[in-house]
Amino acid sequence: MTLAAREAQIVGLAPRLVQGDRPGLEARSMTAAATEEKIGWIREAAGDRFGDLELNTYPSGGPTVVTGDPRAAARRRADHLREQTGVELTVEEILDSPHVFIGSVKDLTRKFVELRERFGISSFLIDDLDALAPVVEELAGR
Repeated sequence: MTLAAREAQIVGLAPRLVQGDRPGLEARSMTAAATEEKIGWIREAAGDRFGDLELNTYPSGGPTVVTGDPRAAARRRADHLREQTGVELTVEEILDSPHVFIGSVKDLTRKFVELRERFGISSFLIDDLDALAPVVEELAGR
């Protein structure tokens, strides 16, 4: 991240990958708190150029889910992550994660705006354009 902060134009905030007995995502690195910490490291390493950086995120640990019952979908995601990693994240941590996109069109529209306002994230890779097309339409021009 230090190199990216000093040299890149876009810095990805991807969760950490781990090797060993349970290879895959480091679940805690998906949380909003971990993202705030990463952005602090980036800000420190980037210095004066921080304001010129574009911060990026994408769905990690599972696909985007457009649903009217985001808490149930988040519980399933938390259960799946616990099975994969042995780490228990709460439903709130899942829904608040900058790397998880679960909710209604209204929820997801609000989330993208909040991620920009809270973290300065302005670049998003999406995994299901058809599902998120209404969100993209809603965000157009904002």
